Amino acid sequence: MHFAPAALALLAALSCTSGHAVTFGGFQHCVIEGSGGAVRRYADCATLTTSENPKDPKSQTIDLTVARAKAPAAQQAADALIVINGGPGGSSIELLADYWPVFAALGTERDVLAMDQRGTGRSNRLACPQLMADSPEAADEAFIDKAVDDCLTSLNADTRYYTTSVAVQDLEALRIALGYDRLTIYGVSYGTRVAQHYLRKYPDRVRAIILDGVVPPDEPLVAPVIQHSDNALNTLIDRCAAQEACAGALGDVRAQLAGVRAFFDTTDRVSVRFIHPVTAVPADYDVTYEHFASIVRFLLYAPESAATVPLLIRRAAQEHDFAPVAAQAILTLQRLGDSLASGMHNSVMCTEDQPFADIDEATLESLDRTYLTAALAEGINAYCKRWPSGVLDDDLRTPVKSEVPTLVLSGEFDPITPPAWGEKIMPGFSNGRHLIAPGQGHGVIGRGCIPKLAAQFVTDLEPQALDSACLETLAPFPFFVDVLGPAP
Repeated sequence: MHFAPAALALLAALSCTSGHAVTFGGFQHCVIEGSGGAVRRYADCATLTTSENPKDPKSQTIDLTVARAKAPAAQQAADALIVINGGPGGSSIELLADYWPVFAALGTERDVLAMDQRGTGRSNRLACPQLMADSPEAADEAFIDKAVDDCLTSLNADTRYYTTSVAVQDLEALRIALGYDRLTIYGVSYGTRVAQHYLRKYPDRVRAIILDGVVPPDEPLVAPVIQHSDNALNTLIDRCAAQEACAGALGDVRAQLAGVRAFFDTTDRVSVRFIHPVTAVPADYDVTYEHFASIVRFLLYAPESAATVPLLIRRAAQEHDFAPVAAQAILTLQRLGDSLASGMHNSVMCTEDQPFADIDEATLESLDRTYLTAALAEGINAYCKRWPSGVLDDDLRTPVKSEVPTLVLSGEFDPITPPAWGEKIMPGFSNGRHLIAPGQGHGVIGRGCIPKLAAQFVTDLEPQALDSACLETLAPFPFFVDVLGPAP
C-alpha cells in the first residue's frame, strides 16, 4: 500500500470495551492494491495501534492498517460496511481492492471499511516463506520441524495473540475509534467465522451480516475440507461423464485419476521440462503426487478453472504430461506465498481447528481413500505439534443464534464450504435467508446478479423479500476438451 504525501493527523488515545488502550491515526489518501498487485484503487488509509496482548498493556504494540472508501451519499448512514477476508491469512484490504465495484455498490449510503486482521497484509504480517517451501522434501517431518522453528524465531510476534478471539476485539476497537453506531459485516470463508464471533460478542453492534461460503463455528477446517474437495471432484467427474462432448473427448476421467495415483505409487516424482509461466524460458521442475492433488484442489475453487480439471487429469494419465501441473504449481504457490500469511494461518489452525479435528487412525485411513489422501491432515498435525496454541474464547465453537438480518451465500459446487454448511447454520438465524449460486464455487459475492441482491439486502434488510429468480442464469463453465477450450 502506498500512502499519498500528506501531513500526519494528530493521534487520539482511545479505549475499547476490553479495557486495553489503542491509538488511532487520522486517515490519509492512499492507493491500495489487490491480490498480486494487478488492481489499484484510491482510498483513505489509517493505522490502529494496539497491544499485542490485549490483557497486558506492557506487551509490545502492533499497527493494524485500515482502508476506507467514503460513502458518496450526502447523508451517510450511522453504520459502516466492513469487509473480512478468509484464508485464514488473507488480506481484507486486498479483497476490498479486488472487489471494489461490488463493495462500492453495497456502500452507496455508508462507508466501506477493511482492516487487515492482525498477522495479515499490512498488520504485522506473520509471513514465513520457509513454510511455503515447494519441494518434495517439504512434506518430511524433519523439514517441517525446522521450518516451524525457523519461522517462530524470525517473527517479531507472540503468535498466541493472532487468533479470531483477539481479532474481534480489534474490530470493536476500530468501530469505537471511528464512531460508528453499528457495523454491517461481509465475511467470506474463514472470514465468516470472524464475522459470526463478532456477532456473538457484540450483538448490539451488528446491523446486518452477509456470510459468503460459511464455516460453521463447530466445524474444524481439517478432515471436512479434504472430504468436501473429494466430493466436489467426484461431482465434477460425474458431470463430465454425463455430457457427450466431455465424455467423448476425454473418456473415463475417474479411471484416469486412479491411473495417476497408481503411477505415483511407482515413483515419488517426475522431472518436467516446460516453459516457465512467468519468465517464458525453459525450466525444469520436479512434480510429485502432492503437487498434482494440490493443483486439482485449487482449480476446483472457481467454475472457470474447474472446467480444465478433467483435461488436466487425462493429459497426466494418458500422456504423462505434467507440464500443466508444473506451471500451475509455480503460479499457485507464488500467489499463495504473496497473499497468505502462513504464520497467522498456523496460529488460527493450531488453536481453533486441529485440536478439535479428532484425526485418529481410522479417520486417516478414510481420508487416504480421497484424491487428496491423508497428507493434508498429517501435515497440519505436524505443523501444530510445534506451533504455540493461542487465545481461544470458550464460546468460539458454539453455534450463533441471532435475529440480526442475515444473508447466507453458497456456491453449488464449492469444494471447501459447500451449501450444506450454509444450511447448517440457518436454524440459528431467525431473520436469515440462504441463497445458492448454481454452478459456482467458493466465494460468490461477485457472481451474476448476487451483487444486486446483496446491495438490496444491505439497503432494505429484508432477506425474504429478495427476488432470487435471477440466479437461474448462473451455470457451470463448459468443460475444456482440449487446450483450445470447450467444444463448439
